[in-house]
Amino acid sequence: MTLRLSEPLESYFKAANALDVSAMCSAFADDALVVDEGQQHHGLGAIREWMRESVERYAFKVDPIESSQRSGDTLV
Repeated sequence: MTLRLSEPLESYFKAANALDVSAMCSAFADDALVVDEGQQHHGLGAIREWMRESVERYAFKVDPIESSQRSGDTLV
């Protein structure tokens, strides 16, 4: 089964797999919040720094396997 995601999410995961921080950031609002490994990254500047550090630290690929909706938010 192929997971179907909205265009912004598809673009984000494509950019993440290309390790393209600028393209990854384009999916986020200025006041976005990311929670990763128990840490909160609030605002585009903090999210950009978290992404940059992650790209430098890890050789990662993302392959979303599940998506759900909760209170109007998409969880992947």
